[in-house]
Amino acid sequence: MRRRAVPLVAYHTADPEQTVDGAEKLAGMREPTEQQPEPGPAPILEWDCARGVRGRNKPGEQCAAQLGTEPALLTNPTEALMAFMRAEEESIIFFHNAQLWLDNPSVIQAIWNLRDSFKARRCSLVLLGPDITLPQELRNDVITIEEPAPTETDIDRVISKTAEDAKVALNGEKTKAIDTLLGYGSEFAVEQAFALSLNKKGVNLDKLWDLKVRDLRKAAGLEVSLPKENFNDLAGCEGFKEFMRMYLNGRKRPRCEFWLDEIEKMVGGTGDTSGVSQGLIEQFLNWTQERRVDGMLLIGVPGAGKSASCKTTAGEARIPLLRGSMSTVKGSLVGQSEGQFKAL
Repeated sequence: MRRRAVPLVAYHTADPEQTVDGAEKLAGMREPTEQQPEPGPAPILEWDCARGVRGRNKPGEQCAAQLGTEPALLTNPTEALMAFMRAEEESIIFFHNAQLWLDNPSVIQAIWNLRDSFKARRCSLVLLGPDITLPQELRNDVITIEEPAPTETDIDRVISKTAEDAKVALNGEKTKAIDTLLGYGSEFAVEQAFALSLNKKGVNLDKLWDLKVRDLRKAAGLEVSLPKENFNDLAGCEGFKEFMRMYLNGRKRPRCEFWLDEIEKMVGGTGDTSGVSQGLIEQFLNWTQERRVDGMLLIGVPGAGKSASCKTTAGEARIPLLRGSMSTVKGSLVGQSEGQFKAL
């Protein structure tokens, strides 16, 4: 985006510091010009409501000092955005927690005012936040990008370095630790959870799962448990148990089980004239298709063992059981239900 002179960017990230640090390494060089034939570091600045404007590097500190106001006093978002009109060419400005200010008309106007000026001078304003909803006035002017969660490769790199620094050998526990840590939103969260579970003998996988469960419970409409019961505790249902043992020991061993109980009542939507239930069903079907989720529909009379089968499957595989509900994510505000179900 920077190479193509994109002036306004909304960047969804769970770890702004990691994002700024990575962008500084990748995009922190000026383009060669006649006045400056040798490429040098571009001014990189940050803004937040507590510390005002700060230079991230030496050119950034010099640029901040030339904004016309003491940088540390620019804690008002509108005043800071207006001051950025005087930023040097090719400056990169990171605006923290932008989602908190995008209902303010003066902030919206100040961001829009930077568009053409920044494009002409190859500057970039990067709005940072965990989930940024752009107002209608900016949707056609701001490019949005979402930083993906850490992959298996990222997690492997983080935990290997942490274990090396602690002088702890992981032996055969690394693969299980990586499986457990998948799903955290940032490398910082991965590092903290892993460090808390590390001891002199290796990594405590039970502690790692416990921390993961606590993190997952933050999602609306999601219950998380680690069932102890397995197929030995389930009477009958021999056909189901035989099939699931083959599946659990197959090539696509699951990392978790997602359980939707009484699903026919969730997706019925017969009395819902708002279209919310239908919207949630659409999201769910798109998610299962895009993620290629393996699913099973259990049908039977009350007491046949449907719920018990779900619980004991998770216990047999020693994986977390995530119980979801479409009804608990519904909110009173327009768009709130869809947003909460997306998070779920």
